[in-house]
Amino acid sequence: MVALAGEYDLGDVPELEPKILAAVDGQSRIVLDLTELRYMDSSVLALFVRLDDLAGQRMRLAVPKGSFIRRLLSITSLEGRFRLSESLEQAIADGRSPASE
Repeated sequence: MVALAGEYDLGDVPELEPKILAAVDGQSRIVLDLTELRYMDSSVLALFVRLDDLAGQRMRLAVPKGSFIRRLLSITSLEGRFRLSESLEQAIADGRSPASE
């Protein structure tokens, strides 16, 4: 599980990407906790798309409805690309259920 909080943009991606990749390396399930993430720009969104490509069905995002991040995913038509959960607890539980495969 990787938790991101606060704000991230293009300047953060070179440091953020290897940290996330190292944290999820070898994990059978990947959960990105974005419940405390207030802002990200398109470069961070592109990073999540790359991670999703690498992880396949193993990655789940915890993103509350009504949050800036959920709205960003919606307006960029990427909401359907990711497996989304409302909370970290739900993301962990959803990642374990056979229906989420």
